[in-house]
Amino acid sequence: MRGWLRRRSAAGGHQVGAQLARFAGPSAFGILGEAATHAVSLADAFEHVVRYVRLVHQGATINIAVKASYFSSIYRWLGSYGRRSSGGAAAGMLWANAMLALLPERAFGVRLGPVSAELACVAPK
Repeated sequence: MRGWLRRRSAAGGHQVGAQLARFAGPSAFGILGEAATHAVSLADAFEHVVRYVRLVHQGATINIAVKASYFSSIYRWLGSYGRRSSGGAAAGMLWANAMLALLPERAFGVRLGPVSAELACVAPK
């Protein structure tokens, strides 16, 4: 069994994506992570994420609403990706959203967490 599948099975499902995000830094987002961590402010970093997420995954879109003490995000699959609600695609989506939730503190030292997140997958158990 491949390493990814073994870890996924050991974790009990696609929630492994969110669990693995705790161990990855912002650079794990590649070019998007670099753009976000070099932004002049957290609001600017979120704007980079919204604008450039299609570079990371052409089948996804993210919308982020930022308030003074919290933010919310909506992550949607586009086109044929919309039917993928579990498995590897869902694990990847949960990883990306967990990375987004960790961005304020890891990149800017700001304790700001999402108050809500709308995800395009079944809820992990």
